[in-house]
Amino acid sequence: MLLAELKRRNVFRAAAAYLALGWVVIEVAETTVPLLQLPSWLPTAALWVGIAAFPFVLAFSWVYELTPEGIKRESQVAAEQSITPETGRKLDLITIAMVTLAIAVVAGRYLLEQKEVILPPGGAGPQSIRQVASGDTPVVAVLPFQSSGSDDGGFLAAGLHDDLLTRLARLQAFRVISRTSVMGYANNAVNIRQIGEELGADYILEGGVQAIGKRVRINTQLIDATADEHLWAETYDRELDAENLFDIQANLARAIADKMHSALTPQDRAVMAEVSTRNMEAYNAYLRALKLWDEGSYTEANCRAVIQVLESAVERDPEFAQAWAQLSTARSRLIQLNGDRGLIPEVLAARDRAQSLRPGLPEADIATAIYLYRVEREYQAALDVLESLEARHSLDASTYMKKAWLLNRLGRFDEAYRNVQAAHRLDPRSLSVAEGLIQEAVETGRCEEARAHVAAGLALAPDSMNIRADAARYELHCTGDAERANALMQELDLRDAEIYVYLQAWWSALFAGDYAQLQHLHDILVSGPAHFGPVFAALNLAQAEMYRGNQEAAWVELTRAGEILTRLGADPGTSGKAQFLFANALYHALQGNAEETLRWRERYRQRTWQDSKGDLYQDVENRQQYAVLLAHAGQPEAAIEEMRAVLESEGGGTFLYTDRWASILGLKELPSYRELAAEFGPASGSD
Repeated sequence: MLLAELKRRNVFRAAAAYLALGWVVIEVAETTVPLLQLPSWLPTAALWVGIAAFPFVLAFSWVYELTPEGIKRESQVAAEQSITPETGRKLDLITIAMVTLAIAVVAGRYLLEQKEVILPPGGAGPQSIRQVASGDTPVVAVLPFQSSGSDDGGFLAAGLHDDLLTRLARLQAFRVISRTSVMGYANNAVNIRQIGEELGADYILEGGVQAIGKRVRINTQLIDATADEHLWAETYDRELDAENLFDIQANLARAIADKMHSALTPQDRAVMAEVSTRNMEAYNAYLRALKLWDEGSYTEANCRAVIQVLESAVERDPEFAQAWAQLSTARSRLIQLNGDRGLIPEVLAARDRAQSLRPGLPEADIATAIYLYRVEREYQAALDVLESLEARHSLDASTYMKKAWLLNRLGRFDEAYRNVQAAHRLDPRSLSVAEGLIQEAVETGRCEEARAHVAAGLALAPDSMNIRADAARYELHCTGDAERANALMQELDLRDAEIYVYLQAWWSALFAGDYAQLQHLHDILVSGPAHFGPVFAALNLAQAEMYRGNQEAAWVELTRAGEILTRLGADPGTSGKAQFLFANALYHALQGNAEETLRWRERYRQRTWQDSKGDLYQDVENRQQYAVLLAHAGQPEAAIEEMRAVLESEGGGTFLYTDRWASILGLKELPSYRELAAEFGPASGSD
């Protein structure tokens, strides 16, 4: 009965007509607001007004009826005088017309997005026409904001810049060059066109922040990097307080997207509308923590400093979801550094707090992935989290790098390389990304690409220890020029070098036959703070003396190594560690004791497999060392099988590097090695 009465009074038809009209209004607003440079919140406001009015429209159509004499209450219209059927037909026609108009507006906006005409600030005519192919995603570089006025140390300008980069990087509408790369252009006189070429950016956004007392003026301008033409400019002049600072950032982010005529999804709009915190002290603490990570070392002391600052941020604003997520990540990294699993409940509590405050927060997903990776070594589970995040948001360069690390651990080296390449497109001047490009290219045997990456890395940071080490690794794997590799590492002060850098220096000197450099490296390792430094220094030098043919000097070093191992073995906290197990395997191998070598090697293999939970990247690295152990222990055929396993791996590096080891280990003349060389070596053979 009620349904029939609703139909008779045209309530359903009125609702349909109203919804069609609302669709037209929203679509027209979406199209005209950017073109007329009207406030970007107008479409959203129109939508909410329409939703609020909808119940009143339904109530009006139920209570009132349209008659030839005008609008009357339905109860006052006699049944024989009602013209509701005729009114219903008119409403149907109106609905059809509105739907047709809405479709036409949508089609028009689509065509506009395919060929974008950008007007200058004065709107006097087309200044630049950019053809945007369907599927192309524009790339934007946001240069550091210049600071003036009472902005102490440029902190406000830096905060606005960081927050804007974070917001824009999460949008699907365009790609944003990472902070690491753009920071090199602060106070830089390089012209815009050159910046665009160096960063691979289509557009450059630059701006300035002038803080005077409690007011702030933000000037921004968007520039076509290809033509070096200013496309538009905007000035925001507001009262500066904790209540509106983040609204300024959100408005600025929306304005940039609108001016670029980028198609924004509802999810994009939600990202722009987010307000991280309205507590300025909490936000300043959050920025200080991020700066500590960016500029500090990856040490336990620095990690604790970051945690302390983030804890002060969430204490000032317990609703600050991003700070909770970063706190969870920092605590996971602390566990990785000191092994204290008692901190796990605090890691998960901070992560859960972030998720409850803001479901779907990308930083919380990243915190989960870091915990699974760094603490639990659950590589596939961590990768699943990041791939789920990628399905919802654009990834920044650092997250692509995290994916690459995980893919390496899973033995998917080619995919890892593609993710490092994706990171490089967003962060072309990042040292860590440059290092990743060289390492992944070498590991996957892409020597021509590795050569180009080495040249780019050395041009970017010629004195970087890690870049030099990667360049040396390239020479050993791809050119066989051990002298060049050794020269790259000799110029560095290696006293505080990371273990990766030290090893590249050691292998370069070893393959080059530079025994003076090997002695120098031995002295560095003996005097260093590493717990196992002295024993490995003795074992490495013993190994080098054997290759040199000086058995007496080798035996002296082996005797010293044996004494150190005896002392270390008496310590229960040391005797079960992987380094201790490997040192024993190498010690017995250099003495030619096959049985003890195999026993310690197996203990080491089981321990590292347990600790790393099946890390295939580590396994490939270990197998090369297993070949060395077995060759010294008088097990050449087993050594060659380990070499085969390395070469068959997707990330096993190059035959040239394996061949170098085979040469100094005396394996090259064996028939089984000749078969290996015929299968994996160059067409002319291994010689």
